[in-house]
Amino acid sequence: MANFNSQQVNDGSLYRGNYEGVTQSATGRIRLKTGTRLTVGDVLRFVGLGQKTAPTKLSLRVVGELEGAGVSSLTGSIGTFQILKDGAPLVVSDGPAPLNTYTSPATAAASIRAAAALPENDQIDIPGGDFVTPAPDGYAGPVEIGIAITATGVSAIVADADLYLTVEYAGRNALPGELSQKPGVPNGAF
Repeated sequence: MANFNSQQVNDGSLYRGNYEGVTQSATGRIRLKTGTRLTVGDVLRFVGLGQKTAPTKLSLRVVGELEGAGVSSLTGSIGTFQILKDGAPLVVSDGPAPLNTYTSPATAAASIRAAAALPENDQIDIPGGDFVTPAPDGYAGPVEIGIAITATGVSAIVADADLYLTVEYAGRNALPGELSQKPGVPNGAF
């Protein structure tokens, strides 16, 4: 099993949104180089979402051919993946003086989309109504959104291919004791 991470995941970025309830998006890109051979169990991690953030739509776009001939036999599920730090689930807190702590929940590799074929030179959109969303308040802790490879074809990547996963989400609501930022109001003002 190999992990392929976007730059945002490598940097540890967690998107939570700046404005309560306003739809925003984050896109992660992973380049699979010519000759890369994906295997069952490989994980492609694109975007990190912070605690109390809920995705509302996802789009997966593949620029290039994963196996050639315009048809891919690669399949993968889309879901959430636990974030580890020093071998343990990542724990974050809120506010300048922590009021609450949030632990990255266990991996749920098919929680957004069950295993299906990955597109070649195409895009698939997954509206929020088509996947299991977390509680209205969002995920209980920070997660990474990604793809778990569930079946592979017979060939390696035939030419460099870029995979883009865009996650739309509603800006999370402020928690008690946190400063809130609203559209048109300077950061931290209330």
